[in-house]
Amino acid sequence: MAKNYLVVIIVLFTSLASAIDYTDLGKSFGENLKPNKNHLSTDNAINYEGTDVPGKEFSGSSSLSKMEEAARTEAITGELGQYVETSVDVREQYVFDLENDPMFTRFDEINNKANSLTDSYSDCVQLPVGADEVSNKTPDSCFSYGAHEVINYTCVTKKSVSCKNVKAGAPIPLTSEDFDVSGDDGVGVIKVSGDNFIFGTAGGANRSGSCKWHYNTIKFYVKDKEQIDTIRVTGGEFDDWLYIRYNYNYVFRGIGGLLNDDITDGSYICEQKVNPLPAGSVKDMKPLIRNGWNYFHITNLVQGGGKVRIEIEIKLLEPCDEEYENNTTCPVGETVAYGEKISSTCTDPYSFKFIGVFPFFQSCWSWDEVYTRNTKAVYSESE
Repeated sequence: MAKNYLVVIIVLFTSLASAIDYTDLGKSFGENLKPNKNHLSTDNAINYEGTDVPGKEFSGSSSLSKMEEAARTEAITGELGQYVETSVDVREQYVFDLENDPMFTRFDEINNKANSLTDSYSDCVQLPVGADEVSNKTPDSCFSYGAHEVINYTCVTKKSVSCKNVKAGAPIPLTSEDFDVSGDDGVGVIKVSGDNFIFGTAGGANRSGSCKWHYNTIKFYVKDKEQIDTIRVTGGEFDDWLYIRYNYNYVFRGIGGLLNDDITDGSYICEQKVNPLPAGSVKDMKPLIRNGWNYFHITNLVQGGGKVRIEIEIKLLEPCDEEYENNTTCPVGETVAYGEKISSTCTDPYSFKFIGVFPFFQSCWSWDEVYTRNTKAVYSESE
């Protein structure tokens, strides 16, 4: 019995040794299949462009600052970047056709049909239900004849608007704390007096760099864009380049003494000295006002030392918080509940109403609405 155990043990050790030998053999075979990396060829590499490729100058940098600076300069001065940035100002504007567009011309028709069920409701009617037995009753007459008149009458509906805020239109004094400034160091908001502020660097030339771009965002909030009565640049200065965007639209571009459309390409030197910011060269910003957050994006390039100073006036008013109400008048003895509406004609279409400086637009402010009803029938009987 002990001999059998010994035989089994010898067989197991022999099998394990063989398995180890085959494992090593498999590893050696796999190594021989690998190509020699010293003899790799690029002849058959797909889309191989060699070692001199775009962006090579950034490969040795440990940070992305050089690449980011090159991308920003290309976006500001390059032909493609300028096209994308300025396309919002030059692209064709879509104008609504308020007279022929079905979305506007059928508004009243759709509105009238939507209200026709409630307008024609005429209260409950008495049904012939009761405790009396009527099946065996003989009528006093065989026929009943009735007649009634048809009456048409016109009611006038007028829409009015009012301000819930009793202070609507009163000035709201802004402070420098109403503006949020972010971006590179050196720019702030300073209140001068009244509604006048300075966006920019304080004191002298406190920005520096070798042809370096500085970026800042200044934002402020208004509930209703009609609150802004005045928003305009009144003056200032910059050194060396200055771009201003309001709500993502360019309103001023200056490279030294070259302004706006005078700037035709990107081949300008960085050093341009100090130049004035002419108020008349800044585009009208009032059409660009929006409800909610309003943004100024200021881009300033300096060579050596530089600064930016934007003098601006922003006058804010108390909001209206408008509410609308419809009032209907009918001829004496008639109401909209008595009849069925058969037509409606707008008598004051597509216009603005003003409460102080606040404009309010409606597709219709007044309607003539024709109703029809029957008089109570008068019956006569015949045998």
